[in-house]
Amino acid sequence: MQEPRRAWTRGRIAIVVIAVTWTIAATTLVARLNAWSQLVLMVATPCLAIAMIAALVTLMRFGRAEGWRAALPLLACLVAWPLSDGVGGGVRWAWFLHDRPALEAIVARAAAQPLANGAPAVMLDLSRTSPWLAERAFARRLADGTLVVEFLTGGAVPLKHAGFLYTSGDAPAQALEDLERWPRRQRVAAHWFRVAD
Repeated sequence: MQEPRRAWTRGRIAIVVIAVTWTIAATTLVARLNAWSQLVLMVATPCLAIAMIAALVTLMRFGRAEGWRAALPLLACLVAWPLSDGVGGGVRWAWFLHDRPALEAIVARAAAQPLANGAPAVMLDLSRTSPWLAERAFARRLADGTLVVEFLTGGAVPLKHAGFLYTSGDAPAQALEDLERWPRRQRVAAHWFRVAD
C-alpha cells in the first residue's frame, strides 16, 4: 500500500508542476504576446490535458482515502486557464498604464510629422527614445485626416501580432473600419485600442 501512495504523491506533484508551468506561460502570453511563451504552451498544453486526465483518474482511485486533498491536482489544472487570463490581462493593463505617457509622446511626434492624407503608413523610429515600448510603430493619416498610430508590442506565429492602436478625432470606430488587418480590438482608453490579428 505504501508504494502506490508514494507514486500518487509524486504524480500529484508532477500534475501541479505542469499546471503551474502552463499558467505561467499562458499568463506571459496574455500579458505580452511572444514566441517563447507560445512555444512553451505548445508543449505544455497537451501535457496539461494528460495531467487533467491523470488527476481525474487518481481522484477516483484515491479520493476516499485522501479526502479533499485528492482533488487539489485537478483543481490546479482547472483554475489554470481563468487564472492566467485574469492575471495576464491585469499585467497587460498595468503595462499599458505605465507605458502610456511614453506612447503619447511618440504619438505627439507622429502628429508633428507631415503625413499626407490617405498615404501609406511610415515607420517611426523607436531606437533612440523608447525601444522597449514596441517592436515597431507605424503612423499614417486616413483620407479624412484622422491620425492612426500602430504600436506592435509582440508577435508569435509569423502571422500573429498584437499591440496598441491610437486614433485621433471624434470617430475612432470609423478609423478602425479602415484598418481591416485588426479583426480583434478592444477599447482600453479614449482613442486607445488593444489590437490583435
